[in-house]
Amino acid sequence: MHLEVVEFGFNLSGLQKEYLEKKITTLTRLLGRINPIDEETLECKINLTRDETKSDLDRYLVRAVLYLPGRRTLEAEVREISPEVGIDRIKDKLEEQIRKLKTRLQEQGRWKKAGSEVIEETE
Repeated sequence: MHLEVVEFGFNLSGLQKEYLEKKITTLTRLLGRINPIDEETLECKINLTRDETKSDLDRYLVRAVLYLPGRRTLEAEVREISPEVGIDRIKDKLEEQIRKLKTRLQEQGRWKKAGSEVIEETE
């Protein structure tokens, strides 16, 4: 997965960047097989902004856009007390959206389950 991270108002530490990459790349396992899915075709853009707010509880704004094959995008936005908590909540929101998309596509019969193959009979 191609991951682009943009920081405004602060800089992520090396450990925070590793944490972000680890959390976001786990979403690829959830995606399963969308025709044709390849980790190289997936793209995720994350914007992390530190705002000077009166309350410390919503100091960090985290926005994520996950670009899927077939012109589909999943978006999520949260405000949190720290970048790590924001990253966790963004991951949870994107997971929920992926599950909803997967359910909708399965109902339409357009989602291929992992390991399933179509075998054509020849006469």
